[in-house]
Amino acid sequence: MTSRKLSPCNLDLPIDVVAELLARLPVQTVLNFRRVCKSWNSLITSPGFVSLHLARYQNNNDDENTPILTYTCPGGYHLWMLRSTHTFKKVTNRCYTNLHGLGFKVPCNYHPCGSSVNGLLLLVKYPDPSDPKLTEIMLWNPILGKSHKLPALLIGEPCLGLGFSLSNNDYKVVAIANGTLPSVHVYTLSTCAWRSIDNYRKDIVHAVQSHGVLIEGIIFWVTKDYDKEGSQMVSFDVEDEAFDYITLPANDLMVYKRHPVAYRKCVGLLDVCWPSCSLWVMDNYQVPGAWTKLYTVDFQVSTIPDLICFKKNGQFIFGTREGGIRLCNIETQHIKHLMKGHLFFSTEFTYYGTLYKESLELVALILNGCD
Repeated sequence: MTSRKLSPCNLDLPIDVVAELLARLPVQTVLNFRRVCKSWNSLITSPGFVSLHLARYQNNNDDENTPILTYTCPGGYHLWMLRSTHTFKKVTNRCYTNLHGLGFKVPCNYHPCGSSVNGLLLLVKYPDPSDPKLTEIMLWNPILGKSHKLPALLIGEPCLGLGFSLSNNDYKVVAIANGTLPSVHVYTLSTCAWRSIDNYRKDIVHAVQSHGVLIEGIIFWVTKDYDKEGSQMVSFDVEDEAFDYITLPANDLMVYKRHPVAYRKCVGLLDVCWPSCSLWVMDNYQVPGAWTKLYTVDFQVSTIPDLICFKKNGQFIFGTREGGIRLCNIETQHIKHLMKGHLFFSTEFTYYGTLYKESLELVALILNGCD
């Protein structure tokens, strides 16, 4: 008796039902289904399905289980994904070769910066001394190992921010050249081009330091004048491309660094002092300077925490100058040692962390025809 082959596409399932089923699966599993038939391949590579998967995939919607990408250098590029089911030691003990096999191939000489948006990371390659004003920037989907290179900018070491316009289903990169002659440039993925904008206050924007964090459709930076009254948080609305400026609260302690963070459903500010951290929340975004200090957690006198990643539930991971990495719940004041005295998190290394969502945004990059 001869066996009859069943064509994979002879399945009496409406395509919208197939989409709903596939959208609940991990990215790597979904990609395997592209081989089933042409109609499934077309579905999976469509912009509509990319958005559906981002909304439906369960692991992307639970803040408690959201994985954190952590990264260290120099001397190599080490990238780990930390999930709630892992211990930190288990993750850091994996060697780079094994992670490379998982698709986490960090493009050479590029560094991640700012917050991840819909599974995309912003990478920057800082200028070479031979050409100090040439900055190369890249969008990267680490779960797919695919990247999209932006046209080079002729400004040295800009402060960057990545945002997403929901109304246009489009990504934007903001580059701020600070210093005595500030300038602002916006890259839109749909047009694959940079353009300059001038609707900003040069007296404030020139003092922006570090890279931006996206909170509820708005990119936030802080100025570097921590020790002066009137230090500012600079915001950029990704939809209407408007800047705004918010006076930061005064702190009686010596502030080492200030970080814009998302806390619950509010815009927050994490003040890193010595030896403590304070969380402020903006009561009303429409009322400038309406800040309330919610929590302060004290550390050992020798500890100056370096923030790696802050979660909306009030937990944050930080490195210490004496080496090691810890998890702090700012609401309960509980501090847990994840790794003691680990050289990966000493002062000789740069480290980075971001909340991460798996996505199929590779498809959107291809369809834009920019590569």
